[in-house]
Amino acid sequence: MENLQDYRNQLEQIDEKLVALLNDRCELSLKIGQWKKLHAVPVLDSGREADVMAKLKSLNRGTLPESYLEKIYQAIVECSRSLQK
Repeated sequence: MENLQDYRNQLEQIDEKLVALLNDRCELSLKIGQWKKLHAVPVLDSGREADVMAKLKSLNRGTLPESYLEKIYQAIVECSRSLQK
């Protein structure tokens, strides 16, 4: 059995990966925002957001409660929309 510090170290490694992935996502959101401006496409696409949320829910097979997945994703989408403006 691992000790508490081992578990915390594992969490830190995961957190580092999460931050890197979120920053990668933000970079793509900026590019999408530029494309949308160039092509006069609105930032908000509710249908797309609903489709992505449905897909994420179907992929969630772990212990993450769906309600928290929704909250986390809503914050990510809010950031993405902000970057696309």
